[in-house]
Amino acid sequence: MLAQHPIEEAIMRTSRLAGRRPWGYVVDTLCRCLSHPRPSSVRTTHGALLLLAAFSLFPLDASAKAVYYVKVTDILVQHTRAHTNDTIYISMLGTNTLRLPPDPADCKEPGAPDFQSCVTIKVGDMQDGPHRLAESSIPYVGPFSVEPSGSLLFAAAVWNYGFGVKRDTDDLRDSLYQAVAPIVTEHIGFNSIGEINRNLVPSLNDHPWPGCDGPVFGWAIRITATGLARRIAANPTGRFSIGPVTVPSQVGCGASSKYMVSFQIVQVGTP
Repeated sequence: MLAQHPIEEAIMRTSRLAGRRPWGYVVDTLCRCLSHPRPSSVRTTHGALLLLAAFSLFPLDASAKAVYYVKVTDILVQHTRAHTNDTIYISMLGTNTLRLPPDPADCKEPGAPDFQSCVTIKVGDMQDGPHRLAESSIPYVGPFSVEPSGSLLFAAAVWNYGFGVKRDTDDLRDSLYQAVAPIVTEHIGFNSIGEINRNLVPSLNDHPWPGCDGPVFGWAIRITATGLARRIAANPTGRFSIGPVTVPSQVGCGASSKYMVSFQIVQVGTP
């Protein structure tokens, strides 16, 4: 009898642990499979078999709701909107329905103190370079209960908002809301990022911003329950980055800003 290959052994171990291991365990096994020192044809064959085994052992549960929230964790500034320093605010909104709330001020729900469908928060001054947001400055939306046939929409805008003339952050929230509303009913996937930015960012920037104020990043997406489950399955951390997004600034400022923003989709359980 031929000795069992380490990959087959891993499959058997995974099979015995079915139902008690997260999907990330299977993904790690797949990665080890594809990097095993065997001829490419053998690695490909084993990879395909493992993928089939993984889906049979860990099918996505399409019959249950799942609960998610979304947050911003990091910002990479490649070029500020002002000359050397941007005063950063972040706005986010989210919904698990096919339409936004009729009033953009309705960010909270009675009896759910931890829930918010929109938020604007001051992060602080930033110059060129990477920035990890402090825990107290991390904006989030959710938690949202997503039905198996449902979807989650979320959008974010990052602003330079340091000019002293106006300080009402409701304007930032409302600007994001008004820019996202026209696309909220469209089915938007991760392959449409460029198209979204072409529509969303100019809309955010189309405002008589004082000084060098204005948006430095804008992005929105609608993703189905199945898409959410698959993303979390393939990447249990839920982290991903978008950008760099380039936004023209006013004449006499720091030329076009260029920002990359990192998000995290967190699954917090089932209702």
